[in-house]
Amino acid sequence: MKLYVHYEETDDAGDAVDDKALTLKLTLPKSWVGQPLLQVLELFLESYNKKKASLPPLDVASVHLEKAG
Repeated sequence: MKLYVHYEETDDAGDAVDDKALTLKLTLPKSWVGQPLLQVLELFLESYNKKKASLPPLDVASVHLEKAG
C-alpha cells in the first residue's frame, strides 16, 4: 500500500512555514493493513525528525493525522 503523508505548520497569520513542511511517500507492507494508524504516524515522525534534525523534534502528542479533502 502506498501512502503520502504531508506535514505543514502555519504561523500566527495562517501562512505555511515552508522550512518545516515535509511530504513522504511511504510503501507499507500488507501486514500493516489491520494495524492502528499510530504506527504510520510514528514512522513518519521518525523520518521527519531525522530529516529535519536542526528543528525541534515532533512527537506523537503534538501532531495528528487527517485525511485530505
